[in-house]
Amino acid sequence: MTDAAQQPSRPKWIRSTLILVAGFLLGYVTSDLSRWYSSLAPEYNTARTIADINEFVKKNSRWPSSWQDLGTPSAQGVVVNWTIDLRACDRHDIMTAIRPRTGRYRTYPHAESQLNSLWLLVQQLRDSSDEERSD
Repeated sequence: MTDAAQQPSRPKWIRSTLILVAGFLLGYVTSDLSRWYSSLAPEYNTARTIADINEFVKKNSRWPSSWQDLGTPSAQGVVVNWTIDLRACDRHDIMTAIRPRTGRYRTYPHAESQLNSLWLLVQQLRDSSDEERSD
């Protein structure tokens, strides 16, 4: 057999390469869609948790220490720092206190504004407690 007979023809080589590239692209797109889809529930659970904690802080003038304090079952995929001290925390503490387990928001663009509202509430509570102490 000659070398020419053993080598694949050029069209077969190009087709094989195109199939391989298409497979890699399909895998990349599929994995990205999978990550996006799996972040939906944790992010929207986080949004609900931020709202619940905001209401709790308004009502009780303190940070909740557990899901039981909130009166809700633990939200799947949500990480909460239950040790926040409203008198000693800073903006960074509040902005990172409630987050999805994925660590970032891919599909919920309003999280930052919700957390900022919570930070403003904390500042209002501090101001009102300072006024009460000065009276």
